Amino acid sequence: MERKNTGIYIIIGLVFIFATVGFFFTFNSIGTLRTDVRNVEMALELANKERQATPVEQLIKKEVPEVKNTTSSEEQTPEIVTSVATVPTAILMDVQSSPVLLPQTNLSLSVESINKNSNNTLSVNFKIYTNKATGNSSIDPSKIFSIVALDSNNIESFKTNGQFSSMPAKSVVSGSVLFRISQAQNTIILQVGYGDNIKFYEVNFSDKSYKETVIG
Repeated sequence: MERKNTGIYIIIGLVFIFATVGFFFTFNSIGTLRTDVRNVEMALELANKERQATPVEQLIKKEVPEVKNTTSSEEQTPEIVTSVATVPTAILMDVQSSPVLLPQTNLSLSVESINKNSNNTLSVNFKIYTNKATGNSSIDPSKIFSIVALDSNNIESFKTNGQFSSMPAKSVVSGSVLFRISQAQNTIILQVGYGDNIKFYEVNFSDKSYKETVIG
C-alpha cells in the first residue's frame, strides 16, 4: 500500500514539475511575445513620426533660392516728360536736300512749334514737304537747327525724331530735334537753315512769343 502511495506521490510530483516548467516557458513566451509586439508598435510609431517629420525637415534643409534683382534700366518706369511751355510758330523757308541722294532738290521746311520740356530739354517740331522733288530725297535736320550761344559755340541737337534719310517725292514728313537747356532759361535764339540761307528767331517761353532777329 505504501509503495502504491509513493508512486502516486512521485507521479503527482512529476506532473507538478512538468506543469511548473510548462507554465514558466509559457509565461516566458508570452513575455517575449509582448516584448516583440511592443517593439513592433514602437517601430511603427517611429516610422510614422519620421514620415510626418520628413516634409518639415526637407523644408528646413531646403536652400532658399537667392532673390535676384531682375529689374534692369530698360524695365524701369520711363520718365514722364511734359511740356512746360509751348510756343506756336509759323516759320517757313526753303532748304536744299542732302547730296546723299541725287539729284539735290529744294525742300520746304515748316517749323510748327517749339516746346520747353520738364526734363530740361527743348524740342523743335517741324515738317518737310517734298513737293518739288522728282525722286527720293534726304536731309539731316541736325544741320538745319541749332541754338545760338553768344559767348560760346552754338548748341547742337542731341536727338532727331523722324525718318529723313529717304523721303518719297510729293510727301510730308514730320519730326523734331531735341536740345538740352537749363530749366531756368526762358529765352533762346534759334538758328534755322544752313549755308547762305540762315535765319534767327528769338523765342520767349515766358510770354510764349517769337520773332525774327539779327545776330552780329
